[in-house]
Amino acid sequence: MQYISKDKLDFLWKTVDNNFKFGISIEPGDCIIDIGANIGIFACRCNELTHGKLDIHCFEPIKTLYDVCKNNVDFGKVINKGISSKEKTVTFTDYPNYTLLDNGDSVTIMRNSTDISEEFLEKQVKGTNYDCKYIPLSKYLDDKHINEIDLLKVGIDEYEILSGIKNK
Repeated sequence: MQYISKDKLDFLWKTVDNNFKFGISIEPGDCIIDIGANIGIFACRCNELTHGKLDIHCFEPIKTLYDVCKNNVDFGKVINKGISSKEKTVTFTDYPNYTLLDNGDSVTIMRNSTDISEEFLEKQVKGTNYDCKYIPLSKYLDDKHINEIDLLKVGIDEYEILSGIKNK
């Protein structure tokens, strides 16, 4: 298993089964959508639970996380896009040497974020900008001819995701 931070990997593995609380379960053959897949721990757990018999689609817009996820989830589809209510491009800045209390992970911050001032970051650390495409989930489902989702795991802003799904 590839990872960015061993501490973060351990934390993700310890908490991954929280996704299956409250009666949520999966079965072999299920179609699973993982939005905000990070490094693919949830997908790997689903693969274990279904003995490799699943149709999983992982979305991870942050390039450094996507690269690790793609390596870890060689049994499913890993897409370097975000999911939103509409098609758009978002500029991210990756600060690989800046560890904001995150045990060695690189920090990726959306441009114009209010969490940390741009001025501070430009003076203190060197970042790399990159653009990431976002699409509505319905567009992806239509393009891939997916008519039914058995489990939708959302690791980011739910409203933005759900408002981009057409009712069929």
